[in-house]
Amino acid sequence: MSVTIRDVAKRAKVSPATVSNVINHKAFVDPEIRERVLRAIDELGYRPSRLARGLRRPRKTDSKRFITLLGLSMPHYYTEGMRVMAEAVKHRAAERGAQVIQYFSDNDAEKQVAQVSEKVSRRVDAVICYPVDGRAIERGVEECVLAGIPFISLNRFSHGDVYAVVKSDDSQAGNDLGIYLALAGGKKKHRILELAGDEADDNSLLRGEGFRWAIKNWPGHEIVATLCHRWSMEEAKRAVEQAIDRNIPFNTIYCHNDELAEGALAALQKAGMLYPGDHPDHITLLGVDGNRFALENIQSGFMDATSEQLLWEQGELAVDFALDSLEGKPPQETTVSLPTRLVALANMQETPDHWAYRQKIGEDKSIPSAGNSMESNS
Repeated sequence: MSVTIRDVAKRAKVSPATVSNVINHKAFVDPEIRERVLRAIDELGYRPSRLARGLRRPRKTDSKRFITLLGLSMPHYYTEGMRVMAEAVKHRAAERGAQVIQYFSDNDAEKQVAQVSEKVSRRVDAVICYPVDGRAIERGVEECVLAGIPFISLNRFSHGDVYAVVKSDDSQAGNDLGIYLALAGGKKKHRILELAGDEADDNSLLRGEGFRWAIKNWPGHEIVATLCHRWSMEEAKRAVEQAIDRNIPFNTIYCHNDELAEGALAALQKAGMLYPGDHPDHITLLGVDGNRFALENIQSGFMDATSEQLLWEQGELAVDFALDSLEGKPPQETTVSLPTRLVALANMQETPDHWAYRQKIGEDKSIPSAGNSMESNS
């Protein structure tokens, strides 16, 4: 495993930024601290990226004389949530006079790291990244740090010396759904099949922890099985089919996102177990995100609730952080966890501004089209 700037910082007991300053002679560093960093580099055999090391440059001082270029890296483009966040980034960037180079990594963590390196080589001013894997992306974060490029992590934590993290309060999402289950379920004792995302993913861990914290004080409710599915709708479908075949006694399914809920619903339908909410054999179905599938199935009665993320606001705030960083403004908060909101049939009309319908605005051309940005699918 390659040594990172974070490893050096840990050994020298300094921040990654201090290590970067020593490597690049970027700022005055106390001689004793400098010697400690150099000793750690020697002991660990750390070798900074030649690409990033050669591209460090001063910040722009006159924004009117230059085009500000933001690099946007997304895992993929085939879900509504990804598309909405990407549109929000481009819309906000256009509002503030910046342009966007956009990449999609096909859910490949190694490919995403390579794409971040490509952004560094193209001398973007800041990188906004929704990481496929928060740990793997640390190598990309390091290249940005060495090149003097601020890195903003979107919707998921990234390891490394990031400028800021903009995401949802995943613990609140799970907590709200657990409380909803306890309060809205009447006398039903919920035997819960939990469909989690990647077991190493921070978002999934927090959604699980928040949900467990909520239901632990309500006797009679229990999680009968937890299965992890890498956020895959098809894997969730197969898991529910297998749970049915194995006679796992569940009457409720808690899904860590709405894609998993869609897979679960398909499995119930295939097994002849899909009933609306007023049917005595209805299986309670919960999700997280607030996508169009969830909203429509809550209205039809086949899904009970979702915890909606403020995805549009995440994209906008990530751009604001990126552009503020270029003006030398330190972030007031390095991690911003935007609140989620529970959406069920009872309150759906009270919250009409769902992000799932934001793309209708784009179709009406009141949001700048992708043609206003420079994009690549490489």
